[in-house]
Amino acid sequence: MIQDHDYFMNPLPKESLELIKRNMKIRDVLKKIYADYRSNLKPNPKDFETIFNEIFRYFFRPLETAILGTMQMILLLPTRKNMRLFEIYGDTLHAYEELLKSIKDHLELTMKAYEVFFAEPIKNVKDFMVDNELELHEFEIYRLVADYPYTITNRAIMHISKSFDSWERFSEAYFLFKGLMKETYMRAVSDFITAMKDGVFENYSDFANEFYSIAASHFDLLLKSDEYLEVQREMNSSLMDHIFHFRRFAEEVLENNPASPFATLNQIDEAYRRISDLRRKILELERRLETGP
Repeated sequence: MIQDHDYFMNPLPKESLELIKRNMKIRDVLKKIYADYRSNLKPNPKDFETIFNEIFRYFFRPLETAILGTMQMILLLPTRKNMRLFEIYGDTLHAYEELLKSIKDHLELTMKAYEVFFAEPIKNVKDFMVDNELELHEFEIYRLVADYPYTITNRAIMHISKSFDSWERFSEAYFLFKGLMKETYMRAVSDFITAMKDGVFENYSDFANEFYSIAASHFDLLLKSDEYLEVQREMNSSLMDHIFHFRRFAEEVLENNPASPFATLNQIDEAYRRISDLRRKILELERRLETGP
């Protein structure tokens, strides 16, 4: 017998629990469709939509999460498309800073004017504007953020732009892939509904097996189709391009930062290349010494 202690020390992976839960949901929905069939009720399209979501959501979710997160990152990194946005951002901060300075100058003049009409001088305006002075200094930090794209090399901007261009191609290919999966599933559902009208299923097991068999045959055809293979090729190609250019962007930024303590892959590759050259030269010299002049 498995003790509770053993279970908590070695619990099932959460992915397994999720798959079990989704399989139970699919079974419950398919049983509902079968109950409607036995009652001569028209099948509800939303039930088949639920089955599709339960089957494929587990596989779609990681990619869609990555696409959403990358789209947010695109707005933060200095791609060529975003350079104009950074310029506008910097100009806006500069204009707001000038506005604060104008207000500060206006208050200083107002305080000096009041001093003429009062016997005792009013509190020093500089003390009065301490908080405003601090706010003005904080804008120097914001301006550095706005100028960040101009502090990195053109090669870095080129690589990050190509990286996200590749990611956009990947995103487009992914949604084409998802569309193919949905269209294939809906064709399978259409054929299954026809089978429900033409055949008689005395038990749920035969009913479910017919549904799975029709869906499997449609997806077998999809996996062999040229359109599916082309979409897969585009997804893999664009994803590899994205990874390569994003890595080169990170390496370019690190290589041009004198305070960076990290060695990039390019630097490591170059070090290995030089070590290999030195070893080859040393071996050549050793052979010459052994053979003599």
